[in-house]
Amino acid sequence: TLYDGMSFDIIREQESFADGYFTNTSDTYVDWQASGGESASRYRYIGEEAGSNGLSPASGENQANSQSLISGNFHANSNADYRLVSPNRSRSSVTLFAKGEAVATNKNSYSTSTTSTSTGNRSGTTSASTKRSYFGTDMIGSVRSSTHDDGLNANYYDYDVFGKPFGETSDYGYVGKPYDPVTGLSNYGYRDYSPKTARFTTVDPIRDGHNWYAYCSNDPVNFVDLWGLSAEDVKAKLSKNNQIHIDKLHPAIRDKTIEMLSNLNENGINVEIVSSMRTIEEQNALYAIGRDKDGKKIEGEKIVTNAKGGTSNHNFGLAFDVEVYDDKGKKDWNDKGESWQAVIKEGEKQGFTSGSTFVNPKNDFPHFENMFGYSTSELKKLYDEGKTTGGFVNVN
Repeated sequence: TLYDGMSFDIIREQESFADGYFTNTSDTYVDWQASGGESASRYRYIGEEAGSNGLSPASGENQANSQSLISGNFHANSNADYRLVSPNRSRSSVTLFAKGEAVATNKNSYSTSTTSTSTGNRSGTTSASTKRSYFGTDMIGSVRSSTHDDGLNANYYDYDVFGKPFGETSDYGYVGKPYDPVTGLSNYGYRDYSPKTARFTTVDPIRDGHNWYAYCSNDPVNFVDLWGLSAEDVKAKLSKNNQIHIDKLHPAIRDKTIEMLSNLNENGINVEIVSSMRTIEEQNALYAIGRDKDGKKIEGEKIVTNAKGGTSNHNFGLAFDVEVYDDKGKKDWNDKGESWQAVIKEGEKQGFTSGSTFVNPKNDFPHFENMFGYSTSELKKLYDEGKTTGGFVNVN
């Protein structure tokens, strides 16, 4: 789903590949309608000074300021409130998000030219131009490049270790956060961050650590703070692959999965999730591999699963499968070895049932699940009855 990050209006819902690209390959661009809004950054300067655009002071304003006000700015009046002298729609901007990350911006600019006639009258014409930019990001989500519709790189962006931009800036910058070039601040959701001073501008809302203004305990090389809440974001320390799979899981088991993988990583055990949430349609597609249209096995060596859609715990986001890698990056399949035994022990510690205890299929040791006391058939019934939240069956 693509949506406007400001209004959250749905732009398009469409099947996509695992890497996020749309399956509709005939459409090489993304169309959307720019919605209106006053042209401004996150911050506005509110002043009382006069301008020179021919506007008269509004009723109630200090008449000592006989000069006119600046169009498009907020100004104070004697009643201690504010008004916008005139709406400024010289530019509207829409940001598109996919899978929770900003992927593109569309900016419409409008300019008006005026001409004088021989009779002294003035006429005006308005022209519009559109600039569409697609973001390229690095492993921590920082915007490193923008590309136009023709596929050519328009700009490259660089930052120091604390996120201070060098040269060109983008609306979205370090760690993919909205960046305001006027103030030099980045919006981290819960508070603003100043990369120039390597400090947040307000105190940590959760009072984490000893310094409530520091960014990542002054260690941005090893840690990333995605929301301005903690000195180290535990999930951000996991691989991008694990982050993607965790986001697909049922919300009821996400935190425990993060804790399980994080504890294993701290003990030097590299675990990667290889399968998490599978829709019923995806499950049926897997079941069809090696079978004819009636479900009869015709190529036994190609059989992937014996579970039809709705009969696998993966279909409800309550199960995941993992692989373990040694320090050389090779898969470790010795389920009797120390690494796998530690994985199974940690999973059970976090409340998961290990597939190593299964009788059928026997010893499915890469598998972990938490069914919250429900059987698969009971979960399917809840799903069919629509007892869901956000697409997930209600289990607690």
